[in-house]
Amino acid sequence: MSQPLLTPKQERFCQEYIIDLNATQAATRAGYSVKTANQQAARMLTNVNIQARIAQLQEQRQERTQLTQDEVIDELGLIARANIEDFLTIENEQVKLQDFSKIDRKKLGVIQSIKKGRDGSITLSLHSKMSALGELAQIMGLKTDLNLAIASFAKYGIDVKRTEDGKWFIPD
Repeated sequence: MSQPLLTPKQERFCQEYIIDLNATQAATRAGYSVKTANQQAARMLTNVNIQARIAQLQEQRQERTQLTQDEVIDELGLIARANIEDFLTIENEQVKLQDFSKIDRKKLGVIQSIKKGRDGSITLSLHSKMSALGELAQIMGLKTDLNLAIASFAKYGIDVKRTEDGKWFIPD
């Protein structure tokens, strides 16, 4: 597959975009003005050559990592849904680890670390649920600049509306 014709700045945008799928941040990191990065990003994402290059880069990454986007989402979903009680039991007011041989191998992947203290105590840490939820929100498009702005307005009781022609406004 041949590489679409792009300027060096557009190529850099594509490379930056696939890092976190945040177009505004990618535009800024690619050298576009912070002041106009949002508009530049929106414009670039409609460019057919840029869309093709992003798809090409994502395909190359998938081949390199041998992971599909669905697999990543599944893993993040396991972390987001993880419950510490899946790994611990309470017997006679003592916390004990479950028998890991009876726990699904995929579920064990949510464990970040298990440490045994000198006193025999055990510390079990799971991967961050909030980080996983944040990553999922980003992948699912729930953390776009627009959604974050609307959420910020809502936090302060400000209602934002959209006109039929797609313009945003704050009603009186």
